[in-house]
Amino acid sequence: MVEPKKRAARSQDEQDQLVVDYLPLVNYILGRLTINLPPQIDREDLFSAGVIGLINAARNFDPDRGASFKTYAYTNVKGAILDELRRQDFVPRTQRDRIRALTDARRALEVELGRPARAPEIAERLGVSLREVDEILLMMRSLSWLSLDVGGDDSDRDSASRYLASPKAVDPADAFAKKELKQLVKQSISRLSEPERRVIMLYYQQELLLKEIGELMGISESRVSQIHSRAILHLNQEIERRERAAAGGRS
Repeated sequence: MVEPKKRAARSQDEQDQLVVDYLPLVNYILGRLTINLPPQIDREDLFSAGVIGLINAARNFDPDRGASFKTYAYTNVKGAILDELRRQDFVPRTQRDRIRALTDARRALEVELGRPARAPEIAERLGVSLREVDEILLMMRSLSWLSLDVGGDDSDRDSASRYLASPKAVDPADAFAKKELKQLVKQSISRLSEPERRVIMLYYQQELLLKEIGELMGISESRVSQIHSRAILHLNQEIERRERAAAGGRS
């Protein structure tokens, strides 16, 4: 694609053409973001918000600031989608109660077991199916991802996923630390179940969209999201376990 002219020199037709040219970017961003979202979210509203973000980017982009239009549009589209998500109240009180119940059950199990509780163990304690636990985990992940307060703790924030897709480091010491963390994540992935491992590899290594992963695995997009949330929970737990073991060995 040809980089757009300066803002003052662009006609309305040129702005409209930019929107048409970069419309696939909205679908791509939405396809990546929905890995963190429950199925009841209205994707059409999110797509519309993303298009508005793209229109604003085409109107306001100034190439003299150094960024490419694609980078500028990406930031605007993603920001508009996240703003729309924060505007929607997609977690009713009953769902928040389920989140608190799962958090309480997990804490109690970890005290009893002396280790992180796995999703099947949490399901047994709550007297629900593993699928229901996956749904709650996805809801928890959605809320923490949007930095919304659900009255829980921070243990489900994206520590594992940050390491899976961490940026390049400049400082040599920081680069070494990131290399160690990536190795730790790689080892932890090997302990996941086959569906969890496959979703993680397809999403982070091959950068497939939710729909594409679902088609490959023969499951729905919402099921991919649920498996991803469970995988991140188990990765976080395994990373924490290994870090504690390493710290104990150094003391």
